[in-house]
Amino acid sequence: MAAISPLHAAGTLDAGPKSERCLLDTRSKRGSFSCVASVSASNLIGRGQALAAQARARGEAAARRVEELRPRIPALDAALTAGQRDRRRGGSVLAGALAFRLFVPLLPFALLVVAILGYATSEDAGAPTSIAHSLDMRDATLTTIADSARLSGGDRLGVIAFGVVALLIASVSAVRALRAIHALAWGLPLGRFPRTLGAALAFIGWAAVFFGLWAFGGWARTTLGPAGIPLTVALLGGFFALWIAVSMMLPHPPGLSWRAFVPGAVLVALGMEGIHLATVLYISHKAEQVSASYGALGIALVLLLWLYLLGRLIVASVFLNATVWESHRARE
Repeated sequence: MAAISPLHAAGTLDAGPKSERCLLDTRSKRGSFSCVASVSASNLIGRGQALAAQARARGEAAARRVEELRPRIPALDAALTAGQRDRRRGGSVLAGALAFRLFVPLLPFALLVVAILGYATSEDAGAPTSIAHSLDMRDATLTTIADSARLSGGDRLGVIAFGVVALLIASVSAVRALRAIHALAWGLPLGRFPRTLGAALAFIGWAAVFFGLWAFGGWARTTLGPAGIPLTVALLGGFFALWIAVSMMLPHPPGLSWRAFVPGAVLVALGMEGIHLATVLYISHKAEQVSASYGALGIALVLLLWLYLLGRLIVASVFLNATVWESHRARE
């Protein structure tokens, strides 16, 4: 038979470091359980507070270490300065506004896709599925579009005409948002914007190249398997070149060479690879689930999330370019 400790014999139990004592009726199991539970809760709270204090101390030490390294690592200093500048000027809000402006052109674009798929399904019933796999889209999403694509010839021409006009108008709105973000990041006044049709066509061209690169990456990954991974990685160069070209066409200080846009282009290329992986591993599956549960509304919400990530990447790249350029100019 186990020996009874003096504390148990006295009917008390030490509750912790503060020498609090809980009077127990040694003959009452309920009283013993309540005391032990209160002691355990107190210990858990104390441990949680200690862990939180340790985490704060480590975070403060890491922050001090980063501040010490900033003068010695120019890239780190530029990244942190760009992040601070982004927060001061509402980068998250700008990204949300840009995501909405990018979402609006997708609506008339979807009408055009519906009309095109109408012709595709009339020739080949399996065309929507093959398109889905090449674009990394789920079958349910393309099935929804294909079901709406069975239009008569006259209706299809009307949809195409309306879609083209609406796409041009929405593209102008998206370009205005991009111009405003670039002007704000570079500290420039936002001047007049007279070339509406040319800007709309340029935006559509940018979008076509962007989605072409994206579709090619999806085709390489699904068709070639592991052999397509190098091609997918090589698309970093495509996104890099595309964003340099786009940045040079948007507001920036006069006299800048293409090298001034390299930091942001590197960020966009790496970020697009990350978004591509997130789309393959999570976002496309989520779109499939919410499409089954909420229909088109669920797809729109997931698409807005994807566009917000894209907008956040674009805004961060512009602020990074401006910060690096100002840093170089200050040293000169």
